[in-house]
Amino acid sequence: MSRPLIFIALLTIFVTQQAHCHEVLILQSLRNQAYDEAVIGFKSVCASSAKKMVLSELTEMDLVRVVNEEKPELILAVGTEALTRAKKIRQIPIIYLMVLNPMVSGSNITGVSMTVPPERQIDFLKNIAPMPKRIGVLYSQQKSATYVKIAQQVSQQEGFQLIAREIRSPKEVPAMLQNLQGKIDIFWMLPDPNVVTHETVEFMLLFSQRAQIPVLAFAGKYVEMGAIASLDIDFLDMGKQAGEMAKSILAGTAVNDVPRAFVRKTTLKVNRKVANKLGITLSEP
Repeated sequence: MSRPLIFIALLTIFVTQQAHCHEVLILQSLRNQAYDEAVIGFKSVCASSAKKMVLSELTEMDLVRVVNEEKPELILAVGTEALTRAKKIRQIPIIYLMVLNPMVSGSNITGVSMTVPPERQIDFLKNIAPMPKRIGVLYSQQKSATYVKIAQQVSQQEGFQLIAREIRSPKEVPAMLQNLQGKIDIFWMLPDPNVVTHETVEFMLLFSQRAQIPVLAFAGKYVEMGAIASLDIDFLDMGKQAGEMAKSILAGTAVNDVPRAFVRKTTLKVNRKVANKLGITLSEP
C-alpha cells in the first residue's frame, strides 16, 4: 500500500473513532476540592470526551436545552444540586457522585452514594477492645431511614444491638442522646444533616466525655475534635467507581444492570489520646 493510501486509511480510522467517541456531560454543583478529586478519579477511568459545567457559576442554565445541543451519551451529576437538576432528564443515563442520600427513582439513574457501607462500619467495631455491643444511633426519617434499616439487619447478623432513635429536629438531639446513656457502649454519628450540626456535634462530643462513651464519626475533622475514630471516604476512588460504571453503561450495559453502590474504599483515622482516656484499645482492621 502506498504512503498516501496508508495516510487515508489511518485518517479514516481516526475520524471513525472520533465519530464514535462517547460524550459525557459533567454537572458539578460547585467548585470544591473533594468534588474536583472525585471528577479526576472518574476521568482517570472513563476517558471519554467530557464537558464540565459548574452550576454555582451559571446563574441561568436550561439543562434541557444544553442536553439537546450537546447530545451527551451520559450525565455525571456531582453533588446534590447537580443530581436534583439532572434527574429531570429521563432519556439519558445518569450517574451520581458526592450525594449523601440520593432520593431517586428513575430507571436511568445509578451512582455511588457518599456513604460507607454499614457492614464495614459494624465490622470496624470488632477491632475495639472492649468490644462495644450496643450501638446508639440518631437519625432522621427523611435522610437516613433506609441506611439505618440496613445497618440494623447487619448489626443483628453480626451479634450487635443497634439502638436507633428517630429525631425530627436537631433540637431533639441533646434529650435523645441523654436518654441513650447507660443503654449504649458507643455512639455512631451518621452523616445526617438533620442530626449533625455545629451545635449538636459539640454536644455529642461533650456527652462522650462526660458519659465515657466513644463516638464513631464519619469524617476526620470530628476525630480531631474528640471522636474516637472515623472511616473517611476516598474521593478519588469514589470517582473511579463511577468511572467504571460509566464505562460499562457506555459499552452497552443497561443502567438497571449497574447497581447503585456505597463507597468501596475508606481511610481509618483514630484519636489515640481519646481512646487512652476511655480505656479503649483499637487495632488496625
